[in-house]
Amino acid sequence: MATQKEISSTLQSIGLTDKEAAVYMTLLRKREGATTIEASQGSLVPRTTAYDICQSLVEKGVVSIEKRKNTKVFSVKSPHHLFAYMQRKENELAYTKQKLKHIIHDLDALKYPNLPSPGLRQFAGAEGIIAMWEEQMVQSGVENETLHLITNSNFLQNFQSHLQELSKKFRDNNFSIKVLVQSEDEDPIFIKIRNFEVKSMQDKFVLAAGMDVMGDFVGYWNEIDQLTGMHMENQQVAKLQASLFQRVWASIE
Repeated sequence: MATQKEISSTLQSIGLTDKEAAVYMTLLRKREGATTIEASQGSLVPRTTAYDICQSLVEKGVVSIEKRKNTKVFSVKSPHHLFAYMQRKENELAYTKQKLKHIIHDLDALKYPNLPSPGLRQFAGAEGIIAMWEEQMVQSGVENETLHLITNSNFLQNFQSHLQELSKKFRDNNFSIKVLVQSEDEDPIFIKIRNFEVKSMQDKFVLAAGMDVMGDFVGYWNEIDQLTGMHMENQQVAKLQASLFQRVWASIE
């Protein structure tokens, strides 16, 4: 059975403050409910703030309030209401994420005023390419997503270990990585390690040294003087490239 410290820590991790967690645990033990004074005494929260904390828990939907003989009494609802509270927070976060996506280009324009387009970001070197992928993953979210890559065998050799680590890290999120390798070798390349897959093809794509697609984001990289990547957000282009990728992927047996 979890200790009180572990329970309090978990309650705080889902969004309750330390004082709210303390009052919640006190009310949980008061099966018949508790007044503000009783909540204060049981939780060691100052009486002057105990009422506000109880009201906050009511607003979060995890505590109920009723009047008994002109006195307000607070009671914990079923602990399962904590899941409903978390769901509301997740919905609010998803809504806020959408709002952020609408202003992210404006923020980029302030930080990078010389960009040719507010939807473009440039990354240099191997670390830059990794940072580009990680930014795409953060902005797209990894839940039920696939990172599609088209590249050559040398590039895959240099980045395969990093890609495999990413696949392991987000395996439980139903996240996968699929790599199409442009190769002149007659022997095909087939790799499948859980949610990390590689297939080879002899057809040439005159796009870039490599590209990737995830969600609404497309990344390209080339190596002339140095390895350079370019990352853009364009839903239509991303859908087109992902569709082409999937057709080629399905055609390779």
